[in-house]
Parts: sequence; structure tokens; C-alpha cells
Amino acid sequence: MREAVAGERWDAVVLLLEHNWSVLIAEDLPLLHATIAALPPRVRRSQPRWDAAEAYIAHLMSSADSPVVYRDVAPRTGETGDLLDTLTELTSRTAGRRSAGRLDEATDAARRARAALDGAPDADRVAVQYSLPHLMVQWGRSHEFVGDERAALVDYLETFDLGTIAGDTVITSHVAGRIAWLHAVAGRRALAEEWLDRTEPAAGVPVRYRTEEILARALLAADVVDFAAARRHLESLGEQAHPESWAEQLFVRSLVARPADVHGMVREVEQHTVSKPTALSPRGVDAAYLALAVVRLRLLEARPLRALADLREIGLSGRAGGTRPNAPLELALALAEAARGTCRAASGGLGRSRAARRPLPAGRAWPTCCSPCSATSPTRG
Repeated sequence: MREAVAGERWDAVVLLLEHNWSVLIAEDLPLLHATIAALPPRVRRSQPRWDAAEAYIAHLMSSADSPVVYRDVAPRTGETGDLLDTLTELTSRTAGRRSAGRLDEATDAARRARAALDGAPDADRVAVQYSLPHLMVQWGRSHEFVGDERAALVDYLETFDLGTIAGDTVITSHVAGRIAWLHAVAGRRALAEEWLDRTEPAAGVPVRYRTEEILARALLAADVVDFAAARRHLESLGEQAHPESWAEQLFVRSLVARPADVHGMVREVEQHTVSKPTALSPRGVDAAYLALAVVRLRLLEARPLRALADLREIGLSGRAGGTRPNAPLELALALAEAARGTCRAASGGLGRSRAARRPLPAGRAWPTCCSPCSATSPTRG
């Protein structure tokens, strides 16, 4: 790569970037960033995707979980332009909007990217197939953020298949972990374990790209009350976990927390609600994970009133309108109400919510009302 840049063999540089993207992301982000930055104006004008790629790599290199900055450089839909340029720009946009908490715009960009790909000629699709896995995983992530599991799985499954064809161990292990997490959090244990078997922990994949895999393993351990194993998995994340997964991490950590952990974790919650744009988005799953974590932590202290006060303080006490991702949020509120003995309020709140009338994933034992509430409820259990 360095030799090609030094010799100004820009066609070779672009080819090397496209075919070694995954390896460079995993092993040498500074080289990847420096190489893209070295591309001359004529290359950038003819292939505007590199402007968006440079901004995205700078985001990956940042230690702070800041919003992705991107430039609208690719041709708009309906105009002529290279397919990869269009897909890269829309992918940069979906990542940028997502990290800024503008989730409707993020999913719109992901849908437009998918439509552009599906509408492209077969020859164009084949030409970009080696670049698609790292783009598609971002589309899936935006769908996952708003609780659209079906759309997320479509993108993740195709990402896995294309990564397998390309021999891209980083992306296949990464996306297998994401799929395992979705199944684990929905209570589909067998499917989660099946996808965990497809990850490759021994392949040198950086922890950042194994975050959901490790969280899925911890959650499955917590589900069978093996809290020691769950904590070991969480400890293996260290400081290298993917920053976008902060809410999932808090949720799983709350399941295995000890009373002595509560104060520090509540402080973390408070910090995240200030610093993370996705924390309070009414459309996002982060708010649901955050609410579940808060309630779980306060109930460890037997302080249900404090749980409700915390939810009010961070803006999660209002009903979310029954949007799909916030069914867990509704249940977190009901759990807090039931734990303080106001079972009628807990049952009534869920009864008014569209979320309660949506079928929840059958396998997960989502938090439900306390036993006195169940005993007096016509819908026992």
C-alpha cells in the first residue's frame, strides 16, 4: 500500500483499498486513513465515495463516541453515478444520522441504499460485492436501532453470506455475533447458540467487532443464572467494546449486578443520557435497554419509587406510544409500578399501550409483574 502511494499508482491504491478493506480496518486504521487522505483530487472527483470513507474511518479512529461527520458527495437518487459511490454515501449518511440520534433519517438512508442496490444491474452488483459487507452491516445496524429486527436480519444474513464468499473473517464473525445477539435478546436460545458457533474468537478479530457476540454469550449465561460466567464474558470486553453498544452493555450488566454496583452504574446511566444522542430517542431501542437497566438496578436496592423517579428524571417515564422497540420500555415501567405495589397502575398502563398488544418474542422471560399482581390479574402469567 505504501509503495503504491509513494509511486503515485492510484489505480493500484484504489484496488488495494477495495480488496483489503476488512484487514486494514481490523489491523491498521491509521494506514487506511492516511492512504485515503493521500488520494489526489482527480481520484476523489471521479470516485467521491472516498470522501465519505475518509470521514467514516476518522470516526472509527476516534476515542470518543461522537456523531459521524459525512459529506453529501455522491450523486442523488435518479442521477447518474457509480453504484459504489452512491452506496458509500448513503451508508455514511445512515451511520451519521444514527449516531446523532436521528433514527428516522438513518433508516431512510439505509432503505434507499438497499433500493439502489436491488435496482442495479447484475454486473454492477457483482463489481461491488467485495465492498458490500461493510456497507450492509451499517444498514442492518440502523434497522436494529429502531427495533426492526426483520429488516436488520435481512441485511445481516446477506452480509454474512457475502463475507463468507470474500473470505472476510472479520465481517463474518462480527455479523454472526450481531445475529446471535438479536436471537439471544428475543429468547431464541438455540438459534443464538447456532450463530455463536459461527463466530471465530480464535481468528484474531478485534474485541470491538466481537462486542455483540460477547454480550450474547453473557446474556445466555445470565438466562440460566450462571452469573459468574456472564461476568467473565463482560470483563473480557474491557475498554475495547464497540461504543455504539453502550446501552446493550448496561442492560446485560444490570442483570448480573450486585447491590454494591448500583451507585456506579446509575452514575453511568446519568452520563449516557447527557452524552448519547440515541439515549432518549422515542424510536430507539437504546431507551428501552436504558429503562430496563435503571429499573433492574433500583429494584436490587428494593427502591421501586426511586426507579420511577430515575425514569422521570432522564425522560423515560412517558409512555412511548407502543412503538415496536419500546415494548420492553413499557414492561420496565410496569415492573417498577408492580414492585411498589401499584399493580392496577402497572396492568392499566400496559393495557392502554399498543406495545402490550404486540406479540413479544416468545422465548425471552421479559420482566413481568410481581406475584401479588399476577394473583389478582385476569391474565395471570
